[in-house]
Amino acid sequence: MAGEVIAISSQTIGYIEPMQSIILFHAEGHTTALEAGDIRIASLNLLLQCNTLVWCGSSLNDAKIMFDEASHFMKQHNVLSLLFIAETRELDKLVNGWESV
Repeated sequence: MAGEVIAISSQTIGYIEPMQSIILFHAEGHTTALEAGDIRIASLNLLLQCNTLVWCGSSLNDAKIMFDEASHFMKQHNVLSLLFIAETRELDKLVNGWESV
């Protein structure tokens, strides 16, 4: 439950705090969800962390590395619904380039 609260509330924090601070919250949410055994919410926090990296102006190379790690984690744990969303959204196009579409 705590990982889910962090995932959702972190998006609200972005309206008050700099977006870069959200990245740390999602990393904490990922860890918390893993400790609770909630792989789906751990994956959601990873996906939101990747998305925030792109939108807060981090380098696309850093976002690609994070996106690849998140995709590997989701494949490894069979969280295919979130993996599908990640790979079909604009995030994948931004991080991996338009030629991969």
